[in-house]
Amino acid sequence: MRTLHEAHEGASTLAALRARLAAIEAESDSAPAGLPRLATGAGGLDAALGGGLRCGALHEFHAAQVGDAAAAAGLVAGLAWRAAARTGRPVLWIRTDPAAQETGRLDGAGLRAFGLDPSRALLLQVPGTGEALRAGLEAARCDGLGAAILEIWGAAAPLDLTASRRLGLAAGRSGLAFLMLRAGAPPTERGFGAAQTRWSVRAAPSRPPPDAGFGAPLGQPAFEMRLLRHREGAPGGLWHLEWDHVERAFAERGLSRRSLPELHRHAGAAAPLSGGVAAFSADRPAAAPERRAAG
Repeated sequence: MRTLHEAHEGASTLAALRARLAAIEAESDSAPAGLPRLATGAGGLDAALGGGLRCGALHEFHAAQVGDAAAAAGLVAGLAWRAAARTGRPVLWIRTDPAAQETGRLDGAGLRAFGLDPSRALLLQVPGTGEALRAGLEAARCDGLGAAILEIWGAAAPLDLTASRRLGLAAGRSGLAFLMLRAGAPPTERGFGAAQTRWSVRAAPSRPPPDAGFGAPLGQPAFEMRLLRHREGAPGGLWHLEWDHVERAFAERGLSRRSLPELHRHAGAAAPLSGGVAAFSADRPAAAPERRAAG
């Protein structure tokens, strides 16, 4: 039977742990002064975020379904290159072997077609989540990068609350735009972690170009983004964006969910087309485990 002294010690320890957790939470929530915002180019979305995604923070992007992995990668790539363009520094893309095996290798020609310069990318492929998190932490501490993408496939036991907080705090000190890309993650992992914002991304139908006929190019890559978490504001909100590969910016589309079936019929009842899928084709051979620069 516990004595009153032991009970008092236990209560004091619990109170100290709660105070420590509150201090960590406050530290991770505090916005470093003077850090810029990463504007997407879509006015309504940027306004809802207070000017864009906060640099110096961790932002998570989850593919809503396994088939949306390429679309989520395209959206994250567009954001990363926009961040890098502001500083003239490269993008570091960290991938795990399972991600490469499931989605195929990143392709330089696909990046160019998407409007992105592959010479501005550094690609690091590692065996698993543990190695990716260690590399991501070093990247988050680096102020010589324009942005960092950490791509993890499937269940990721090492990616717990502590690991995500470490990434966010390190990015806060360096001011780096740190973007985590997740696909194939269990539903329980889609609402967990210390990210500044968390998103669910789907591929959306591309609008056919004017007077599109047989052999005409595809429309602009399109994405559906749902805000699941926002540490600086209320979560919620659904945006339908298009990527302009010439302007290298996103723009909002005035589409609701109810109008999507109509767009499918207008496009000949075809399956949804997203330029993200075209730019990040998975029909090429998967990359062998390696560490190389994209080019």
